[in-house]
Amino acid sequence: MQGAVSVQEPIETFPQFEAQLLIQKFYDSLNKPSTKKVRENVTFVVINDSWISHAGETAQKNQEQFIGQVEGFGKLLPDLSWSRQFMAWNGGLECNKYVCLSIASATPASEFMGVSHQGKSFSVYAIDIHTIDPIKGKLAHVHHVEDWATAVKQLKGEFKAQDALPEFKFASSAAPLSLEAAKAIVSPFYDTLTNPATKDVEALVKSATKDDWISFSGPTTYKNRDAFIAQVQGFGKLIPDLKWEIKDMVVDSAGQKIVVRSEASGTPEGIFMGVDNVNKKSFKIYAIDFHFIKDGKMAQVHHVEDWMSAIRQLKA
Repeated sequence: MQGAVSVQEPIETFPQFEAQLLIQKFYDSLNKPSTKKVRENVTFVVINDSWISHAGETAQKNQEQFIGQVEGFGKLLPDLSWSRQFMAWNGGLECNKYVCLSIASATPASEFMGVSHQGKSFSVYAIDIHTIDPIKGKLAHVHHVEDWATAVKQLKGEFKAQDALPEFKFASSAAPLSLEAAKAIVSPFYDTLTNPATKDVEALVKSATKDDWISFSGPTTYKNRDAFIAQVQGFGKLIPDLKWEIKDMVVDSAGQKIVVRSEASGTPEGIFMGVDNVNKKSFKIYAIDFHFIKDGKMAQVHHVEDWMSAIRQLKA
């Protein structure tokens, strides 16, 4: 499954421990970047002349632009922390991809994302899919999504964390999934998200998920299966042409984890994300989902959608 951006994937495998060293160096640059040699760290781990950071099919940064952004974050977010929570690794299946789900947190020192400085902090999910070139032994490119829309709500004081978070108990001794098995597990779920008003949302979601399935959109926000079904049914009414197209899939080569990068698009009819879409504008954004699988069904998902870009597109 390929997206609009054409990338030639490496065809040789890369040792996992070496991949972990590259990833560690990359994220070291993002933690309190004002105290780090950002340029030295980044140029050490990425392919200097071709590495690209993809925040969307048409939203990209090269190495120099990325370094400038991180150095800017160092001034604006002096206590920035990028704490990795979950990882998935696919080396040996001709793609050499390393996925990191992190919690990004900071207290801006001045205006950030259009929100004036109030001394408040944010703590949100971010998911990165890194592709490693095994010949050059460096990162070839990254596709990523950060939940900046929730960060803005937190900085404005409009966000309330949920109490009594479900305990994370995922553990599986099952053999790693094949790509075909992974597709069979997640396909009904993504079928639900395209034109949901025309689908039996409840039946499709229940066919793909465990009874106690939980959807996490951040470190302190989640929905159970019934709440998620209701949300998708609501999307079907609000965004009749909603489309959720799978662009890439990473199947963990050591366990029961599936990461899906997709593109969500649609034209809201009414107020969506606080924007009254009277001009019938559309959005097209990245979304990345980190699924945990148990007994052949989805047991839990941690996900990020780039709703901040959707808001900007609808307001433009």
